Amino acid sequence: MPTFNIGDFAKEKKRLLQQIVMKNRGIKGLEDELWKNKTKELSRMKVKCQRLDEKVEKIVKEVEGLQEVKDELDQEAKGSSEHGSNSTEKSRWRIPTYSQDGKISVSAALARKRRKATFEAARKIHGGKDELSAPGPIGLIDTALAKCSKDILVNSMSSSTKFLN
Repeated sequence: MPTFNIGDFAKEKKRLLQQIVMKNRGIKGLEDELWKNKTKELSRMKVKCQRLDEKVEKIVKEVEGLQEVKDELDQEAKGSSEHGSNSTEKSRWRIPTYSQDGKISVSAALARKRRKATFEAARKIHGGKDELSAPGPIGLIDTALAKCSKDILVNSMSSSTKFLN
């Protein structure tokens, strides 16, 4: 009758159990390594997200600042087109337009420039759409009739050949 070798059986069993344990440790080690890698990757993504949020916030602040600058420039442009710049106003005060014996006291070029600016302002105020529309001139005449004295109107109009004709 054949004999069963218990020693060989025990050794083989021990060897197989060690292989299983080593495989399990290897799997557990791989799981731990994978977990560490994913945790590091997640941490890097969070840091990157924070940096991007800071960049977006910085850009938003810059855009808001630019909008404020644009609004200020628009307001200055609107103010200067309505009221003239300070240097232009000072120049107008130093050399006012007035009539001596029916003649304008400023140069012809300056008189043309001032008439153009006055007419443009009147056109905008009274609702004219282009340079040839009627609201601007009608508004100017109405204002002159309402605000000017008879002497100024008579002196200015009587020296104008266009008005006399």
